[in-house]
Parts: sequence; C-alpha cells; structure tokens
Amino acid sequence: MYRGFNLKLQGSSPFGTYKDKGKALFDTDAGRMRPEITRYVKDNAIDATQLQADWFGAANANVFISHSHRDVDLALGLAGWLDAKFGLRAFIDSTVWGHSDDLLKLIDNAHCKNDDEKTYSYEARNRSTSHVHMMLSCALSTMIDRAECIIFLNTPSSIVVKESIDDAGASLTASPWIYAELTTSKLIRKQMPSRLALESLEKSARKRVIADKATPFHYEVELSHLVSLNLNELIRWENTACRGTDALDALYAFKPEPNEA
Repeated sequence: MYRGFNLKLQGSSPFGTYKDKGKALFDTDAGRMRPEITRYVKDNAIDATQLQADWFGAANANVFISHSHRDVDLALGLAGWLDAKFGLRAFIDSTVWGHSDDLLKLIDNAHCKNDDEKTYSYEARNRSTSHVHMMLSCALSTMIDRAECIIFLNTPSSIVVKESIDDAGASLTASPWIYAELTTSKLIRKQMPSRLALESLEKSARKRVIADKATPFHYEVELSHLVSLNLNELIRWENTACRGTDALDALYAFKPEPNEA
C-alpha cells in the first residue's frame, strides 16, 4: 500500500448510476464454485493453507475499498465509478466477508455437530470460527498490502458519532473488520510504486545537479494517517480525464500527505 484516503460522503450516493457496473465486476467471483470441505481433509485434519487459497485467494487491485456492510451499494457504485472513469480495479472487502459465512457453515455442518446431529458443539464452533476469521483477516491484510491505495468510506454506518464532551474528536466504529483494516493500513509497510520511485530519483538527481550547480463493541480507530477526501474533490479528480495509474498519480498530486504539502 502506498496511500490511504478517508472519504466522507453525506446524503444519497453520488455513484448510484454505477452500482450495476460495480456489481457486474464482482458477480464472476461471487458465482465461483468452491470445493466442498471434504476435499481439504487429510489425515483427519483440514489443510488450512489450501483452504485459504481457494476461498480467500487475494486478487490484484489498484484500490482497496473499506466499508460498512450497510454501505455495500455505495461501495459497488464507487468500484463501478473507478472502473468507468479511470480504468482502475477496486477490491471490495465485503466480497470476502460473505465467503467466510459460507465456509463456516460448511465446516460446522461437517465437523462441529454433536452426536445427535442436530446441535453444535460450542467448543468446536469456537475453534472453527477462530480459524476462519484468522484466514479472513490474513486475506484482507494481504489485499491491503498489495493494493496501491485504500479508500475508507466514512459514513454514519461505519463511524459512531459520540456526543459526550469526553469523547470529542474520537472516531469509533462498531465493526471489528473496519477496525482491523484501518489498523492494518496504518501499520503496513508503505511501498512507493516503481513509476513514482523513478520519478522521485530523477527529481533528486536534478536537485543534486542544481545544488552542485450497532453492536456492544466499539473500537477507537486512528484516521490521522488517511488523507481527507470529499465529493467535490472526487469531481475534480474525475475532471483530470486521466486513466489507470496516471489517474492515481493525479489524485496523489492534488491530495498530498501533510508532510508532502
């Protein structure tokens, strides 16, 4: 990951006309057949490595979209807009969340039932849930690392507004997945794209020449490392008429990080 953006939107979705396009981009993966759980059982144990690769295999994407499950239509619209306007491929985290529920059901039905075959073992289900959620967390972290930038959809569905004076300025979320993704985006290694690294080296060389010459759990999330972004700035970005990674370069140029301004 190279850059992160905190996109605040109010009112109706500005990407409504692109929702169907965004949905079509992910329908292929949603319909992909995944092997039955029995395929992964070897020597009375589950091959977790292959299971994770088949169910949560990380794809390549330019932009990772982090959002609340209530904002899935907004995320799909943004993905469709990024593709239509800039030719950028987005990854929507909820496309992976759904796989985890399907996988848990398969594992629990095959390995977590009590002898009566009607109820589930509490202990066994705790173990299966821990394993699947760990696979999901690793997959999401891998995608954040691979993507060039992350856009967090900061809406009332994803961030809890605190009215208490003591909590003034605090950003809270009720989603453990949003909490994990934003924390990962802050801690993960920062990788400058090779095209920008080369440009930076060329600039440095020129300078040297001149010089010589809604749950019970709330998590406080850190957003200071994400550059603020709003609808007017998205329109400004769209008007650059850039495509592909050139579009990302244009966004980085007019929305620099504080220490780059």
